[in-house]
Amino acid sequence: MKTINYSLPLRKVKLPILDNLKKYINQIDQNLIYSNNGPLVKSLQKLLSEKFFVNYENIVITSSGTIGLEIILKNLIRQKQNQIDEYYCLLPSFTFVASAMAIINAGLTPIFLDIEFETGQLTPKIVERFLSEKKVNQNKIIAVMPVSPFGAEINKENWDIFKLKHKIDIVYDEAWCFDSFKKSKFGNSVISLHATKSLGCGEGGVIISNSKEEGNKFRRFINFGFDQNKNSEFVGTNGKMSEYSAAVALASLDIWEKNKQEILNKQSYYLKKINAFSNIHVLAGFNNKWVWGALPIILNNSKELSKLIKTAKLHGIEMRNWWGPGVHRFPWSKQYMSSNLVNTDKYSNKLINIPFFQEISFDNINKVCEILKNFDV
Repeated sequence: MKTINYSLPLRKVKLPILDNLKKYINQIDQNLIYSNNGPLVKSLQKLLSEKFFVNYENIVITSSGTIGLEIILKNLIRQKQNQIDEYYCLLPSFTFVASAMAIINAGLTPIFLDIEFETGQLTPKIVERFLSEKKVNQNKIIAVMPVSPFGAEINKENWDIFKLKHKIDIVYDEAWCFDSFKKSKFGNSVISLHATKSLGCGEGGVIISNSKEEGNKFRRFINFGFDQNKNSEFVGTNGKMSEYSAAVALASLDIWEKNKQEILNKQSYYLKKINAFSNIHVLAGFNNKWVWGALPIILNNSKELSKLIKTAKLHGIEMRNWWGPGVHRFPWSKQYMSSNLVNTDKYSNKLINIPFFQEISFDNINKVCEILKNFDV
């Protein structure tokens, strides 16, 4: 497939430059430690525990967000005393493929559910509706994975109530939530530090666990199951972050506050423009209280979506539905159960991501909104 070089791409990634990285690279050269929970990873762990207002031990730094989800689920399976041939994890089809692949790689079977149209999120009500249909034995449902669409805050109070009522574990996929994360009473969360996110290091992830004990267990999982005595008690994996990736993450944190204000100013400008439309609006939860990593909008008139994409392309502007029509539509996923995906299908014809990144100019925001104006019908 031919690659199109857009003059204004959907996302333009810029990680810290060499000058920002030098002090951390020098530390690596002095320490001669390159992996295995080195000093820079520990520094990153400390800073993120302060950022997210949790204990140091509750933070687990991983090689990716995907591996973080996978080991949380593997730990849930390991805790089950009654071994069942097949366990399930419920998730929205409206997500990135990594969510479902983490479930499958953990040894679980995904079941794809619908989303609430107003928020684009899986809700406890949707899950309860599925449970009432009794399509699978509830005892085989090991977890539910709510997914934040592009960083929008998840209503965790409702999920806490669901957890208490149904005794099903919650695993939060909050890949985009570096600046919108809020703690919950129950459930562990995963945030991605991929280059495309609001704070990235190339490849990386963070587990925010709800207890020190779970945090320590997850650290063993990402290091082949080894404990402090080098005893590998259970089957783990290699999910550790290298010191070089940690260096990039630390350098990103150094300039975070400066970059944050610049991005918030551009978000405010974008919001003012889009809020002036009658039939186009930003996805629910996208306000100016947190830094976005992407900008999804909703068109009331679904017939205009493909025309908008083509028109933007003619102007050298990239617009597309980042997550596509739902994970359930991929060839490998069709073997898994899905249930009543009405709103997911609607989103495939109404939601589109438009260009947004730190260095986007106000002139380019105006260009995007001028095109959108012609489709505000």
